[in-house]
Amino acid sequence: MMVLYLLIKIFKKNVSSLDVISFTFLVLLFINPYYLFQVGFQLSYVVSFGLLLSFGIVEHYYSWFTKLTVVSIIAQLCAMPLLLFHFYEISLISLPMNMIFVPLYSFVILPFSILATLVVAVSPSIGLPIVNLFSEMLQLTHQIVLFASSIPYTTFITGKPALLLTIGLICSTFYLFFQFERYHSIYLLIRPAVFIIFVLIIQAALPYLNPYGKVLIIDVGQGDSIFIQRPFNKGSYLIDTGGRISFPKKAWEESSNPYSIVEKITVPYLKSIGITKLDALFLTHGDMDHIGEALPLMKEVKIKELIIPEGFVRGELEDKIIQEAKKKMMKIKAVKAGDRVTFQDFSFYVVSPSTLTESKNDDSLVLWAELGGLKWLLTEDAEIEGEEKMIEMYPTLKADILKVGHHGSKGSTSDLLLDHIKPSIALVSAGDNNRYQHPHSEVLEKLSTRNIALFRTDLHGAILYHFKGNSGTFSTHPPYDEVYKQS
Repeated sequence: MMVLYLLIKIFKKNVSSLDVISFTFLVLLFINPYYLFQVGFQLSYVVSFGLLLSFGIVEHYYSWFTKLTVVSIIAQLCAMPLLLFHFYEISLISLPMNMIFVPLYSFVILPFSILATLVVAVSPSIGLPIVNLFSEMLQLTHQIVLFASSIPYTTFITGKPALLLTIGLICSTFYLFFQFERYHSIYLLIRPAVFIIFVLIIQAALPYLNPYGKVLIIDVGQGDSIFIQRPFNKGSYLIDTGGRISFPKKAWEESSNPYSIVEKITVPYLKSIGITKLDALFLTHGDMDHIGEALPLMKEVKIKELIIPEGFVRGELEDKIIQEAKKKMMKIKAVKAGDRVTFQDFSFYVVSPSTLTESKNDDSLVLWAELGGLKWLLTEDAEIEGEEKMIEMYPTLKADILKVGHHGSKGSTSDLLLDHIKPSIALVSAGDNNRYQHPHSEVLEKLSTRNIALFRTDLHGAILYHFKGNSGTFSTHPPYDEVYKQS
């Protein structure tokens, strides 16, 4: 766009900058129409278009610093609806950062990139050192951005705005620009600015006004992770984090940017619904596919309390998690069968483990709870021996919903358990075409012969129970493994 604009100026053609940006927009979409769905493409053109339309506002001021401030504010306001739609949060230090990066890119990065391109085209041997220097410069700016983003309490999470609120935010922004360009008075901007702030406050308050709760079996592939949110945001809990089991690899096979379930799935989802903290993280046992993402989660999300079963620490990973929890000043609670974990007027009942064994699976933390008018039994990786202990200890145990043990393994979900608790719906968390062949055909047969409805993350994706009061509905979302394979 810059090159085209400079050529027009050199040949003294009477073409406006809006025509230039529109032309490049159409050419790029002609080359690849899918650019339209890329966040970078959207932000680049929306912000650039907004700045060009606001040229009259910027030129009204003579002070270089004031102009820079106004440009940064305009860029931030233009980008805000897209940032909220895609990332569900606003950086509170973006304005001062823009005031650093706007002149940096305008007067250093962009001219330097054009110079490097021209020199490389003429003489690659001379241009290569310039390109290397340019690369180092970009790396430095990247490190500055990473440092700024790591500063605590500088992000305002709003959740994904509804269409009506997005329209309200866009209209309020247009109104502010209209008032600013027409009157050039800071005082007359108070009303439109209040409208924008009011829209943001409503969006941030929505989780606390929402009468619906949810239980979400997050599709984490071959693993387990369950998110629970109570109505009016009275409590948010995560049971296990999932984790990708890794096998020994050679150095060249290692990815420089390994895939993180927490960074790509869990945290974005929590932000999208306006969740800024978890009241409790339950870690059921030490298998990688259940707690492998616990450490990244602790770095990304504030957690009040860590709930673990007695005898949880059996390896290096479990010990690291406990040490990190202590470092983060979390309350740590070890529980066993017969205990009750209470949050205000809501409780999880601990059904297992009762006596510790050599098996991490049988010593899994098993929880029973009542949510949305249904009784839930979350058996995690408990096997048949552990199921027998539960039945012996709780002879009247019943459940409407059974989270099938050990991803549907043959060693779990016995006839005795199914006939005892009499579930009407079974949930299986497993990866698509996993190497363990979960869920096992025998388990599927047991569920089928008892007419127990089955939801599977490997086939249906994430499984959501959305409820209000004592009634709710189940729905499913696209499978994680299918999305991951295509990405």
